[in-house]
Amino acid sequence: MSRKDRYKKKLKAEAVKSGIYAKSPSSGLNGSYVIVNHPIIYPWMTELPDEVEQAEERFNHLAQTSPSRAIPELLELIERYPQVPTFHNYLLVAYQGIGDYSKARKLIPLTFQQFPDYLFARVNYVSFLMQSGNLRKAGQLLDGKFTIDAHYPDRTEFHVTEIAAFNSIVGVYLANTGRHAEACQLYRVLRSVAPRHHLTAVLREELEQLDSFEIEKAKPTGMNSEGDTSGERRSWVKELLARLLGRI
Repeated sequence: MSRKDRYKKKLKAEAVKSGIYAKSPSSGLNGSYVIVNHPIIYPWMTELPDEVEQAEERFNHLAQTSPSRAIPELLELIERYPQVPTFHNYLLVAYQGIGDYSKARKLIPLTFQQFPDYLFARVNYVSFLMQSGNLRKAGQLLDGKFTIDAHYPDRTEFHVTEIAAFNSIVGVYLANTGRHAEACQLYRVLRSVAPRHHLTAVLREELEQLDSFEIEKAKPTGMNSEGDTSGERRSWVKELLARLLGRI
């Protein structure tokens, strides 16, 4: 048995014992998956030296709690292991943590270009496009797939933070292209598996505003055939996405 398989078996055994596995309340389009709190084993992790692989979770924590300390270490790691997308994502979180949103925004498209299949790179780029007012390109990237398992049909488990990032950003896209029922369904999934996550609260707050602003009307207002919005709605979207980008 490989090191990857042994590590994954150990994590799953601990997860089952502690009861942290959660079946998805929505199977999406292609079947079922489980939502977990233990670390996801990505293929690139097993290519790292043992000490770096074991410290990977520490960098995740450090980027959120001590971002100024994390940044030089992450830059060094990225130089040594440029093929590891999680380090790029942690660097983005660290830049946001110190309030350097200029560097964070520059990093988002670069990370997506390098790792287009990495979930966090993809949802961050969708958010980036929407914040830039480019709903059409965001929609092209989503390709009509609005559940996480539709984008990753070969995966059988997702971390709760992956669900939070995907459902919140895609929920915003759906809400602002007139697909309110689907946006609310993504929120219900998020509320079920991560009721205290800050992105759950952000999406709930904005969906509640939508209820009073548009949903009671016969059809969405200010929406053209390409899914764009009026100036008033674009301002609302930019404000929300700025909050999401700063906190994922």
